[in-house]
Amino acid sequence: MPTFQPIELFWQHGKQYVSIHFEKGRNMLDVWKQTRLGWYGDPEWDGQEGGWKAVNCGKLVEHAIGKMNEWIGLYGGNLSGTIGSLEYPGAEYREATAEDEIEDGVEEQTDEWMPLRSEKK
Repeated sequence: MPTFQPIELFWQHGKQYVSIHFEKGRNMLDVWKQTRLGWYGDPEWDGQEGGWKAVNCGKLVEHAIGKMNEWIGLYGGNLSGTIGSLEYPGAEYREATAEDEIEDGVEEQTDEWMPLRSEKK
């Protein structure tokens, strides 16, 4: 979900500014400049008092964490707590071992089929 990803919200803020300033025939340099103004602010924009506001990344992260916590409460099933401190009743933690990396019935893979450099012609 995009609301869980602060980077998506960051991009959304910049893209919204770019879309508001659409002009037929603009080039990539214009789009790049508008994207940066969308991210970092444009005090001269008259669409709102004080101009276009810069992205506040801290608020984007807080928003995403809040949305994740809200989702856990509504749809988390057996999960409880917050994204920073999830609890899953009945779950056990155990240290992974090397044996865990090979599935049952599958032998360890080797590169025997590859000829050594000295064997190549």
